[in-house]
Amino acid sequence: MSDGIKFDDGKLRYSLLPQGTVKQVTEVLEFGARKYAPDNWKHVPEARARYYDAAHRHIEAWWSGETWDQETGKHHLAHAVCCLLFLMWLDDGEVAQGVPEASQVHPSSALPSKPDLVADTMDHAQLQALGQQQKGGDA
Repeated sequence: MSDGIKFDDGKLRYSLLPQGTVKQVTEVLEFGARKYAPDNWKHVPEARARYYDAAHRHIEAWWSGETWDQETGKHHLAHAVCCLLFLMWLDDGEVAQGVPEASQVHPSSALPSKPDLVADTMDHAQLQALGQQQKGGDA
């Protein structure tokens, strides 16, 4: 018997995703669907700013050494990934619908002004130095 043939050249290889990570993100989505409703996140007012803020809260909690979200018991980074996926979906939807702001205006313009936001132009070393300064350590 000869080998079978499958024409999948050029198709997405989902096997490249790190094993287990998609499951964790899906578990966070399941928690949200049970708590609120399936796809409730699509209808949240001021969703862009709120999911941006939530992603950063989860990343900050993880960066500070807290791995697991207290309410869900799920990884903070899985929560952050969900928030980022929501933002991508919102952004893609606006571009597809021809919303001028989606393609011409940086998304940060829709966010509340925050004086402590780091400039987009900072490199990794500058960000590390800033973080050390904020923690009271040497730069």
